[in-house]
Amino acid sequence: MNHHILKCAKKPRTTDPTQTILTYPSVEGSSLGHVSSKFDKQACRKALSIFVVLDEQPFSAVEGEGFKYYSKVMQPQFTLPSRRTVARDCFQLHLDEKQKLKAFFKSDCNRVALTTDCWTSIQNQNYLTLTTHFVDNEWNYQKRIISFTVIPNHKGDTVGRKIEEVLRDWGIRNVSTITVDNATSNDVVVAYLHRKISTMNGMMRDGKCFHMRCAAHILNLVVNEGLKDKHLSITSVRDAVRFVKSSPHRAAKFKECIEFAGITCKKLVATATEKFQAAFDKLEYEESSYREFFGKGSPPSSDD
Repeated sequence: MNHHILKCAKKPRTTDPTQTILTYPSVEGSSLGHVSSKFDKQACRKALSIFVVLDEQPFSAVEGEGFKYYSKVMQPQFTLPSRRTVARDCFQLHLDEKQKLKAFFKSDCNRVALTTDCWTSIQNQNYLTLTTHFVDNEWNYQKRIISFTVIPNHKGDTVGRKIEEVLRDWGIRNVSTITVDNATSNDVVVAYLHRKISTMNGMMRDGKCFHMRCAAHILNLVVNEGLKDKHLSITSVRDAVRFVKSSPHRAAKFKECIEFAGITCKKLVATATEKFQAAFDKLEYEESSYREFFGKGSPPSSDD
């Protein structure tokens, strides 16, 4: 009996998880019948990791009852891993992709351009991100984030040393340009990297085009400077909108004023300025707290 238990093919736990099984694929224009396929546990785990990464799912997604049922129907032989195992698989996937990209930078990528930015989160943590931009072997533009890390502060020397550390880790020596915000501290960052990369003979045209300033940041500064002349008008309009959205009662009252003014458009467009002004005038008449909401300021007029 013991010999039979060990050899019996119907005993579930004696089944080889890599055993070939028969499937019935629906292939258009094919006359094939049964086709064998092989269950690969590692391939399934890797596919699961890719799903979590690409769709930005939490690791706990694999512990949901619905996902467990779906996985069981799709592949009964596959046992879902725990969220900790999925986290380890995702990290291993990151390491594998990092090695591939490192190999590409070393053998096939002649030069990269860099962009970097720093910011502080709501948890008061300082973050640095570094992105590489390059052309692949098919002459397609590519960009990859090679660092997303916490830094102690936003000082120029700190940021410069961190970027140097990342470049050395990735084996990147040749840099064409680095694009940064138009901030004074970034001048220190660029000067530091200019010295370090020059010693590795990685500069292009002696670094004459190395420092690039972010056009979007400059445009944002220009717009903000121009809006200072309209600061009072913008504040009045924002306060009016804030008043309407501050409670359901006020929102309902404003809706009545809109219907009274005969406004049919759903956006604050320039052509409906006079009608919206009439709606706000009626709101001011019916809501005594409307004018008080602006404090020392005043409600927006048609000139605003």
